[in-house]
Amino acid sequence: MKDERDREISSKEVLERTGISRATLNNYIKMGILPRPSVRIPEAGATGTKRIGYFPRWVLDRIDEVRRLKNDGLSIEGIVDILGSAEKNRGEQYAAEERLTDYSLSEKNVKTPSVRRNDVERHGKNTARIDLDSIGAPSYFINYKYEIEWINEAAERGIFSRRVSAIRDEEERNIFRLILDWEFRSNLTNWDELLDVHVALLKEHHLIDDAEELYDGMSRDELELLKTSCRKAGYSGGESTIRRVPVRLDGRTGTDDYSLYVSFFREGILFIYEHREELLDGIMEYLHNRGAVIQELLSKKMPTLIPFAVLVADLQESCRICAELPPEEYFEMIHEMRDILENVFKKYYGIHGKHAGDGMVYYFLKQRDSNYIVNALSCALEVKERMREFSRRWKDRKRWLNELYLNIGINEGEEYFGVLRASSSIEFTALGETINYAARISYLARFGSILVTKNLVNKLKNEDRRMFVMGLRKSHPEGEVFVENIFSRVIDLTGPDDPLKAKFMDVATVPVIELAGQREEGPAALR
Repeated sequence: MKDERDREISSKEVLERTGISRATLNNYIKMGILPRPSVRIPEAGATGTKRIGYFPRWVLDRIDEVRRLKNDGLSIEGIVDILGSAEKNRGEQYAAEERLTDYSLSEKNVKTPSVRRNDVERHGKNTARIDLDSIGAPSYFINYKYEIEWINEAAERGIFSRRVSAIRDEEERNIFRLILDWEFRSNLTNWDELLDVHVALLKEHHLIDDAEELYDGMSRDELELLKTSCRKAGYSGGESTIRRVPVRLDGRTGTDDYSLYVSFFREGILFIYEHREELLDGIMEYLHNRGAVIQELLSKKMPTLIPFAVLVADLQESCRICAELPPEEYFEMIHEMRDILENVFKKYYGIHGKHAGDGMVYYFLKQRDSNYIVNALSCALEVKERMREFSRRWKDRKRWLNELYLNIGINEGEEYFGVLRASSSIEFTALGETINYAARISYLARFGSILVTKNLVNKLKNEDRRMFVMGLRKSHPEGEVFVENIFSRVIDLTGPDDPLKAKFMDVATVPVIELAGQREEGPAALR
């Protein structure tokens, strides 16, 4: 019995080690992601409760798996499907066809061909040669504002009959706006069937709540068409991350039959039209390599005007530390620091951006299923805590007095966000002043402090604002005091003889505040 209990972990430990809230833990139990705990009298030494729940230790790995699947773009319902099946069939491997769900429109009575094993085997060939450029089939990628972020020439010619990539305003690239355009409808006789496919797939993944919210400025007729399509949308009984939909396009020059592959990612949705006479060898294996696919898509996406928070972090006195350490140790320290913090940024959905030197830049994009500002602030606080632990380890190792501080500046804005492509990698960046302000403010921060612009704080909802402790440190005859909920201009935080004063002139009048902590009674930070 003792050996069995040694392999268990209390609910309190689960919460502490994973960072999830008790409400989330209870939801995972209700949905079958986690087993029901064994409730009993606490082990010797535990205090504060008469009875406590105990789980098998593998639930820690299960919660990490849930987080990974969320990052890969799965909805919670899709995760339940995967992990619930995995729990019932432990040790079994899913075949590719079990993860591919066919789809048919409920009112069209279209018979969807089943996926046979030889189909999967056929699709498994020549995987290494497949990428978006070599596919050649009409393809496009939309974000969760329904805007096309990438499209190839085949889709522009064969589906939309226009240069969608030349449209500068991303709102004008809205997929529903494009389908309901009079020119599109005049070129495609059965445009309404293609509309129904898009509406049904998105609605099934709970990505459409109200037809009126699909895009701004729609006419009354367009609204009625979208409402009708929403009412017709059926439900196929699952939320697989990959769909195969039979699609027929009746154009001016004739009829073409396709298998439309639809792959859902956290960043958006990829559509690939496989013509019945031009089969795509290896397409299924390619789509299941989700990390490589989304990396390629992100490298090709068109610049998008989007709200985001940006976090810039710089290692304090990095030049002095570099001079003190042998080169191999300095690089080891920097690599170790980045490896530790990378997991923190991933946890809060941060996207790594371009930054020169020893610092880091991460973007937190506004998305439907996450609070990007709360994520940025919560991430900064966890980074600060991890740096304290990291600094202690290096002090013990080197027997030195150096403290390793990562000074952080955070700002929010709406700018064009895109990628800079290198030969072997991609770098995300944003145009405009938002990142420049964050970078300047990070230089002003000292001893691991986190400075946040008033602009960002003003975007927080009241209940989110109450989650965090913010203020400024003020001099007092009896010592320094922390005064909550006050801001200061950057220029007022620099001394008259500060040699770096000129560096802050472009942000001199920007009001900032220090993020000092998070209130324990507040809601869960990760959203």
